[in-house]
Formats: sequence, C-alpha cells, structure tokens
Amino acid sequence: MNPAPDDTASTALNGVLSSGLIGQIEPGPDLGTLNHTALSLEALQARDRRVLGGVLGSWPSNPGVVHRSNRQVLESQQVPLIGALPENASELPPETFRSEAARWLNGLPA
Repeated sequence: MNPAPDDTASTALNGVLSSGLIGQIEPGPDLGTLNHTALSLEALQARDRRVLGGVLGSWPSNPGVVHRSNRQVLESQQVPLIGALPENASELPPETFRSEAARWLNGLPA
C-alpha cells in the first residue's frame, strides 16, 4: 500500500520540508525534465524554501538532442544549474563520488 500524498514520508518534497533543508532540484535529463523542474520549483517556492539551484542527475556519456536541449533551457532559467551528475554516479564508492563532485558541480555556490 502506498502512503497517502500528505504523509510526511511520502514524497521527496515532504522530506526536504520536514528536514528544514534548502531545496535542490535533481531531475534526470530526459523528456519531462523541464516540467518536473518547474513543478518542483513552484512547490518549494510556495513553501518559502530557498532553492540554491538544480543538478541534472544521470547525465549520459553520449547526450542526445533532448538532453542537450533540456540542459540549455535549464542553464537559462532564474535558478542556476549547478551541474550534472554522470550516469551511474550513484554506483561509485563514496570517496570517489566526493572527490569528483566538485568537478561535476561547477556552479556550486560558495
């Protein structure tokens, strides 16, 4: 049985809200990315959450037209695109992920 939509553990948004964290949007680069990002930003901003920026998740080693186009659009938005995590980054050992993160997230605010 899936939790109810208003259950505090049921969505990533509710996780951010209950933790008090600053919002970060991490869509994949495929079709639906722009809609996912817009809806997530709207939901966070409606709850007075500051959003530092977006991170594209699972960036392909050989991006197609849709991937590049979505990235271009996101780079031109009001909320900065901080960077992109390469596909399969979640499978890396934690120490490798941490050492590479600065290179992937070149727009990370200081």
